[in-house]
Amino acid sequence: MKQYPSYESFDINDIVYGLNAPHVGIGVYTKDRKFSWPDRECTTKAEYDKWVKHIESEGYEVPEAYKNAFVQELIRDNK
Repeated sequence: MKQYPSYESFDINDIVYGLNAPHVGIGVYTKDRKFSWPDRECTTKAEYDKWVKHIESEGYEVPEAYKNAFVQELIRDNK
């Protein structure tokens, strides 16, 4: 598998942080929308799983820094 690029390898003018990041919901992505990286404090597990499936289908491995990069949902007791 190929190494997935870091957003730091792109020119700052070619990346965006925000909503509707491809495959991750909220995160960093390239303006051409070819690459994206999840924000671990905002990306859900379902969005993260979608991102992993996408990058693996493109022949990339999940970068170590982004393994399990999703927000842990809290279960609240409404008593």
